[in-house]
Amino acid sequence: MQAYYMKSLPFQKSDGKQTSESRMEAVRNVLLRLVKTSIKLGFSEANNLSFNYKKVAQETVDEADRIHNCYIPKELFEQLLEHLEVESNFEVERDNLAMRIGYEMGLRTEELTRANNFSIKKLKSARLTWKFGEEIKWKVIGKGNGGGKERNVLIKPCMAERIFSLMDNHQDVYARSNHLFCSKDGKKLSAKHGTNIFYDAMHNFNHPEVNGKSFQKLRHSYATNLALWCIKKKIHKRLIQDRLGHESFSTTEIYIEVSYLINGDVKKSEEMRMVRLDRRKKLQKGQDND
Repeated sequence: MQAYYMKSLPFQKSDGKQTSESRMEAVRNVLLRLVKTSIKLGFSEANNLSFNYKKVAQETVDEADRIHNCYIPKELFEQLLEHLEVESNFEVERDNLAMRIGYEMGLRTEELTRANNFSIKKLKSARLTWKFGEEIKWKVIGKGNGGGKERNVLIKPCMAERIFSLMDNHQDVYARSNHLFCSKDGKKLSAKHGTNIFYDAMHNFNHPEVNGKSFQKLRHSYATNLALWCIKKKIHKRLIQDRLGHESFSTTEIYIEVSYLINGDVKKSEEMRMVRLDRRKKLQKGQDND
């Protein structure tokens, strides 16, 4: 562990640069959780812990099966929220909101804390024209270099109420900060904050259907729920691609395939899988011939 912190192990990128501070912070949190969990499980001697990593050959898991395994039902998500680790009322509201934005809007953990995505100035401006019960059309900057890719999302009325309630209830905090997701002293949170609070809640909850998942699985669940809603309302599936910011519709189709399976339409799900796998085989054959 000390060697990792001193950056003396070869975990750097191929360009030789040192590991970024944000990455080191994420590793630090993982190691701290490892120690905490180990103590809870009774590992009190050094010989009980192994740090020997081995590459294990695994069978290729179909992408749709992986997405299906990522899915967190609504009732489990609500129970997960009850196990957040918080120290103040502000943190209760802030972290609850962060998790809901992942599950109900499909944002990634790093998108929560991007400078312009949830700036207080931008939120105050939107509030001036917002009417109770209305949705707010919102633009977020996604992942990627050079500022990331912009996409459109909708802030539902109940979500807008939660956001504005947080701002109203903790005006003293936001008088010192220009970002919604900040600490009590007004400093913007780490890009990994969503990941950290999810892991804490997951370990506290200790439910077999949630264990092993991550904040990113909230985004997968959002996409699956959106696909289920589009099927039920007979709305064009391109809406899912737009909300998630997928470059290719073939990625969106995987969520649609999973949603049919969850909805009980196994035949339709299997049909989509066969088409998808056939398309992949043809593409692979074409690459082999080149």
